[in-house]
Amino acid sequence: MTDPTPSSSKLSSLPTPPPPTQIQGKVKKTSWERRTAERERHAAMKEKEREIKGAKEQEETRKREERVERRRKVEERERMERMAEKMSAKRLERKKKKMGIANKKVSHG
Repeated sequence: MTDPTPSSSKLSSLPTPPPPTQIQGKVKKTSWERRTAERERHAAMKEKEREIKGAKEQEETRKREERVERRRKVEERERMERMAEKMSAKRLERKKKKMGIANKKVSHG
């Protein structure tokens, strides 16, 4: 099976953009060139938007992690203070008991 048309005729049947025309020394772009330039510009703009959005999300994530870390440190400090108060109270009770000043209920009767 041979192809009745040569391959060069297939290429010639494809539409080719017309050559650019010149108007007063300036090259006028064809509609195809204008569309491709617009697509490229639009794609570059979208890429830049994605970069900005990614940077913004990273910044928000970093700030959120910092807030969580600060909150965790405050809670840990408060927990340690409560524990220190409890231990201090227990130590004070032991000293009072040792010195005989412990709370004793005395009946006045």
